Amino acid sequence: MEPGYRYATENVSLPNGSTRLLDIGGGDGRLAVNLARKYPQIVNIASADISKDMAKRARRRAIKQGLGSKIHADVNDVHHLAYMDSSFDVVMSMASMHHWRDPIKALKELHRVLKPGGFMMLVDGYNRPTFDLVNRAVVQLGGSVLTAFIYWIGTKDVLSQKDIVRIVDESSIHYLSLVFDDFIVIISGTKSTN
Repeated sequence: MEPGYRYATENVSLPNGSTRLLDIGGGDGRLAVNLARKYPQIVNIASADISKDMAKRARRRAIKQGLGSKIHADVNDVHHLAYMDSSFDVVMSMASMHHWRDPIKALKELHRVLKPGGFMMLVDGYNRPTFDLVNRAVVQLGGSVLTAFIYWIGTKDVLSQKDIVRIVDESSIHYLSLVFDDFIVIISGTKSTN
C-alpha cells in the first residue's frame, strides 16, 4: 500500500489552518507519518484503528520516525468514535471503508467529529478490478508486481459502485462528492459552516 499512501499524500491539499487530523483505519501509521511530514502545521494526528496490534504498530512507527509527540495512535471503532463533536479539521481514510460493518453509521460518526469548515477525504476501491488493471496502476506509482498482487487480493471485499453511491446518499451528508477512477473511489468534501 505504500505507493498508494505516497500518491494520496502528494495529491491532497489540506485546508489552510488545519491543525488536527483524524486518520481513520490508520493501520500501521504509514499515512499518518506521510501526512505529518508533508504538513508540519498539523500538530495532532489521531491514527485510529479497531485493531490493537495496528495501533501499537502505528505508535512504534511514529516514535521511530521522531513523530511520537505529533501522532497519537489509538484503538477506536469508526461506528462509535471516542472523540468529541467537531474535534478535527481533517478526516481521512485510505482503504478502510469496505471493512466497516455499517458504512452509513460510520460516515455519520466521521461527520460528527469533523469541525464545520473541515475537510473529509475517504479513498477506497470499488467493483473488484482485474489484476492487470491493478498491476498497471501500482507499477505506475512505483510499486512492484508483488505489491499489486497483495493489493488485488485485498480488493475481493470492496463495495460496488452502486452500493457506495447508495451509502453516501443514505448518510444524508450532502457536502460529499464522489469521483470514480478506474478502481478507486474518492469521497470528499468540506463540511458547511451553517
